[in-house]
Amino acid sequence: IVYSISNWYLNNVLFDYDKNKKRFLYLYNRMTQAFKLTAINVVRELKVSKFKPKELEFKIEDLVFDIKGGFSCQVTGIVDRIDVFKDYIKIVDYKTGGTDFSYDDIYNGLSLQLPLYALAVKSQDRYKDKQIAALVYQRAGVPKIDYLKLKDNTENEYVKAVDKYYARDGVFLSDQEVLYSLEADNNGRFI
Repeated sequence: IVYSISNWYLNNVLFDYDKNKKRFLYLYNRMTQAFKLTAINVVRELKVSKFKPKELEFKIEDLVFDIKGGFSCQVTGIVDRIDVFKDYIKIVDYKTGGTDFSYDDIYNGLSLQLPLYALAVKSQDRYKDKQIAALVYQRAGVPKIDYLKLKDNTENEYVKAVDKYYARDGVFLSDQEVLYSLEADNNGRFI
């Protein structure tokens, strides 16, 4: 499926690019590999999670906050994925770069994306009675793994290194039912 989608994208969106250039082919193949590995990781996560995707590409529009001094701030954006389990919500933001979740950054008014997403989602009637279980960044890229630094060059060590690269970074509700529901086998690969 990944390769058919990538090929469609190549032929229908990137149709006017010079596909014979080495740099273009390198970037295209890297994008396809990132797409494939991220999709595999998400499928593996969903197999052990009771949380299921409810919405993808959730649009935030007309969210206005009043600020001290008579000012207001309008927020727009797109939440990549909203997962739901019972009365709980998990908000996922895919990152191709190196964004880390930091309480200090939030306290200092930086990296407000996930908290703003939470406010936006909770402002919707369908989610207002649900509790936020997790706000997470998930990498979407190709892991850079130095095979020589692995304990041994086994498939198991490689899978552990890939899982570490894709480990979710964020904040999780400190509740046993929620944590178990996020990752039922409790191996710490996804939370």
